[in-house]
Amino acid sequence: MKKLNILYLEDNLILRQHFEYFGRGNHEIESTDDPALALSWIKENDFNFDLIVTDCNLGRDKMNGLQFAQKAHKLTAVPIVMVTAGNVRDLDLWETGIVQVLTKPIVRRDFDEIIGLVAV
Repeated sequence: MKKLNILYLEDNLILRQHFEYFGRGNHEIESTDDPALALSWIKENDFNFDLIVTDCNLGRDKMNGLQFAQKAHKLTAVPIVMVTAGNVRDLDLWETGIVQVLTKPIVRRDFDEIIGLVAV
């Protein structure tokens, strides 16, 4: 399986570390809680991402995951996976680049499933 470069945008440090643990040794994961920083990485193509995973709710003072996905989708054709603890039916995913929505908590099976979306 190809080693993937993955961007993970999540405001919860423990959940970021948990996700990074799943990819350790097999994939490169760049994680942040800052949507503006994540967008700059995409725009500058700093990491040549193969997959973007974003939380839906990124904190009160930041853009939410849908807003981030819409902006990221304008910059790249990389598939985006949304992770949420909320109700997926309430999300308007049109023109966001989101190819899949997962419910928290992310377990190993979920991680493997999203890797399968882009792994060759």
